[in-house]
Amino acid sequence: MKLHQIAIAILVLCNYEIKVHGHKIKSVTCGRRLLKHEALIVDGSASKEGFWPWHASILHIDVNVNINYKCGGTLLNSNAIVTAAHCVHENGQPIVPSRVLIQLGRNNLKVSGPNSQEFEAFKIIPHPNYNISNLRNDIAIISLATKVTFNDYVQPICLWSANKIDLSEVVGKPGTVVGFGVTKTDKIAYTLQQAVMPVVSIATCLGSDNAFYGQFLSDFAFCAGSRNGTTACNGDSGGGIVFEDEGVYRIRGIVSLTQVRPGERRDLCKVDEYVVFTDVAKYIDWIEENVLTLPLPPTEVTAHTHKESSNDDNGINYCYFLGNDLTNAQIPREYCSDRCASTPSCTHFTWNAYNGGTCWMKKNRVTQSDAHVSHDNESVCGIVENVSRITWLPNDWAVGCDFWKNSLYDVRSSGAECSHRCGSTPGCTHYTWTDYNGGTCWMKQNAVSKSDAFVSKDKSAVCGVISDKITWNGNWALGCDFHGNDLQSVLSTGEECGGLCAANPQCTHFTWNNGTCRMKQNVVSQSDALVVRDKSRVCGVMIAEALTWNGNWALGCEFEGNDLGSVKSKGEECGAICAANPQCTHFTWSYGTCRVKKYSGVTKEAAVKVNDMSVTCGVIRSIV
Repeated sequence: MKLHQIAIAILVLCNYEIKVHGHKIKSVTCGRRLLKHEALIVDGSASKEGFWPWHASILHIDVNVNINYKCGGTLLNSNAIVTAAHCVHENGQPIVPSRVLIQLGRNNLKVSGPNSQEFEAFKIIPHPNYNISNLRNDIAIISLATKVTFNDYVQPICLWSANKIDLSEVVGKPGTVVGFGVTKTDKIAYTLQQAVMPVVSIATCLGSDNAFYGQFLSDFAFCAGSRNGTTACNGDSGGGIVFEDEGVYRIRGIVSLTQVRPGERRDLCKVDEYVVFTDVAKYIDWIEENVLTLPLPPTEVTAHTHKESSNDDNGINYCYFLGNDLTNAQIPREYCSDRCASTPSCTHFTWNAYNGGTCWMKKNRVTQSDAHVSHDNESVCGIVENVSRITWLPNDWAVGCDFWKNSLYDVRSSGAECSHRCGSTPGCTHYTWTDYNGGTCWMKQNAVSKSDAFVSKDKSAVCGVISDKITWNGNWALGCDFHGNDLQSVLSTGEECGGLCAANPQCTHFTWNNGTCRMKQNVVSQSDALVVRDKSRVCGVMIAEALTWNGNWALGCEFEGNDLGSVKSKGEECGAICAANPQCTHFTWSYGTCRVKKYSGVTKEAAVKVNDMSVTCGVIRSIV
């Protein structure tokens, strides 16, 4: 079995109920194996199809469109996987969802088989306090772009009982870990492997090697293993350790890391040492905040059957609220509670598949007992209580909010700059800023209003709508500014400022305000101008010599933002690398690195001229 390397010293390895929790509903049973097999043989043996129906395979797509197995994961419901946070990071940064695939129901890495299902990732949610240096809070959730189909080979796992989270509940008890990868013979096993590993106390684990395990253990992690060769190893990272309780399987931990071997095989795990697991039981609240519609174990469902329930064959039942209609919106199910939370007077909601997916927002006070059983297995209902509304600030922006879809362009920026960048970008009507990748401004298009924003779970996110735009008159405009890059300041009229900049061979752009012309240098474009409220302010860009295009590429230019990924290459190879990636529309090459990019509306006119003629840019294709 296999585990991922993080650093030189470590390897990272039916009855039912309606039950409304805040703005979530729990339904569907979990943790059940539907196929019957003969008695399980353990100690790293091959698994049988359908034996672990909640196990997921996580694959990454590289810039050359090669698909590589990365980690394991565990299915929580019809559209969410829990895994290790390090499994969704590359080079210290979260991987973009478009480069992640999830496979379920698969028992062999070489052959997908008729029972396997494959999904694209829609959203990746690492724990906000994940620490890459010591792997604290090594847990993440992957939301799938489409729903899984439950059958004999694909089923969700149950979360741990909230009243049994103390580690003493499992110390000495054997749990099962499954995954693909290296076996005892140091060879890859393409068939899913399973191994039984007992949990040990923190004291026992530290006593085996305090210098190593002391760096990683906390109240949110634990150790397991027999130190006899049966263990999790390279490739099992992100997979769960599960325990059976009266016929129901629950996830207690996620494979995080172990020690590496000394000597020449430092790329492989030490099979005679304990493995560190993230303690999932300590993250139940965080999971429930980020995953809608968690299933219930059969025992809990039976014990809390709703008074209106009537069991059906598949045990899948949802709910709805009658009347009190306020408004509705065509949005995905997972956004319905947030939209209600951000809509004035909305207190509860029902979501169903009508018209491709409709969130029916409702008003007035209700209780859980007002919910009705629905035999529509797409329907979800919830109550929104004590959820902060969006408070709009002057200049039409707010904190803790987001807009759905309508992506236009993204670029690294600070939160304060995002509004200005959107205002100066043609077609941008609204925006969202998050701290992703050090700070990213997600510019969006099409007509929206502030009522289209919804409450974001990321309370540091910023969203806004643009009422003012920069209108360019050739190379100058009113109501705009350029920050920084000051070259020289002189007294002048607004009409004279452009001529003064043109007469200075170092001046590339300028700003005029209150009788002062501020000449500036360094390469910029009109899209770098920032919207300001003072409409008497003038800014301008000196029209540079046009780029000389050689077909679809040119020297001395670059494209900003929209990165898909990067790879080391020669300049003449970069265009071919982009062309081989069906998602790549354009590229920039500089100093030995090819940066492939994606934007459906890219044109040569979007290229920015730079002073370094060794830098290359090119446009490959348009994607609709």
